[in-house]
Amino acid sequence: MIDMVREPETIAETRRTLGAQLAAFRQAADLTQGQLAKAAFCDRTTVTHIEKGRARADERFWRACDEAVGAGGALLAAFHDLVASKHAYEQREQQTRLAVARARAERLTTNGHPAPSTSATDDVGLVGPPAPPVRLDSVYVETLHSRIRELIDLDTRVGGDHSSGLALQLLILQNMSMHAGHLGRPVEALRIARMMLETNKLSPRLETLFRTREARALALAGDETAAERMFRRARLLYLDGVCGDDLAWAWWINEQELAWHEAMIRVDSADWGSAVDAFQASIEVTLDHEVRRRYHHLAALLDVQVRVAAWRGADRTVQRVLPYVDEIGSTRTVTTLLGVIDRLGTTRATPSVGEAAGQLGGILTSAGYGH
Repeated sequence: MIDMVREPETIAETRRTLGAQLAAFRQAADLTQGQLAKAAFCDRTTVTHIEKGRARADERFWRACDEAVGAGGALLAAFHDLVASKHAYEQREQQTRLAVARARAERLTTNGHPAPSTSATDDVGLVGPPAPPVRLDSVYVETLHSRIRELIDLDTRVGGDHSSGLALQLLILQNMSMHAGHLGRPVEALRIARMMLETNKLSPRLETLFRTREARALALAGDETAAERMFRRARLLYLDGVCGDDLAWAWWINEQELAWHEAMIRVDSADWGSAVDAFQASIEVTLDHEVRRRYHHLAALLDVQVRVAAWRGADRTVQRVLPYVDEIGSTRTVTTLLGVIDRLGTTRATPSVGEAAGQLGGILTSAGYGH
């Protein structure tokens, strides 16, 4: 399940109708929202948001709910109708989105003139998020543009040149795309990534980075198929290796980082079962000395294991997490772990998992963390 991004009213109304249908079937089956949430492997609040049309869910959710309430396929069929309507709308808006993205890219280039477009983007089917074109906040755009210029001017004064200015621009914008996604603004994250892909000729390793950002944004926006296709493309680009003139920070784009993003795309798509396998794979490729990365990936794995009630795996994972709590200070990871503990309070976890979670909560509290 994923948070809503802005949708056209016709699609939003169809989604609200589908949510109302779910509520009616649930009530007719004499199920509480909590009971339905357990059948669909999600939180009760998620069911509440979906019934009110404020959140989306994937086919797995609707299939589970259809079966749980005895809808006989009616809910699943209504979901498929919604997906078809959304796809038709996206096709109509395709060219408009591209024009808006290109115009915004011109405003964000440092000299006012966009760099030549790379042909690598010309053959990509532009499948955008389920939302109409929206304008970025003008203050946000001005701040971003101003900050890029400041950093490039500073770099020039200390001996940099145009190429290092471009390097700063790439670094800033890839971070802006990442943070837009974290803030629940996938449309914005997608457009920032595509600005750079459409207005710069990037090396395979740098294109890998922006294709990965593009895939993450697509998954957050609800287009799981396009997200997987784009991530496969990023993987292929990664195999091309690095170039002699790649930027100094391009080393960051490595196998471990890609494994993490692959797992997060599964999470962003609410494909929890696949996310378990993907996080396990990401942990396997984590190097021995990367203890902070391992700690964070283990916490993420524990989160999805609890979501799918994989109790045996969760029991093993929480035991692996415990030694890191005192050793590594990571607010982001602690936030994930506290969320896991809260979620366990609404599930029927095995006694061993419940006991281990209690131990984890005690250690977090002793370390100065807690609600």
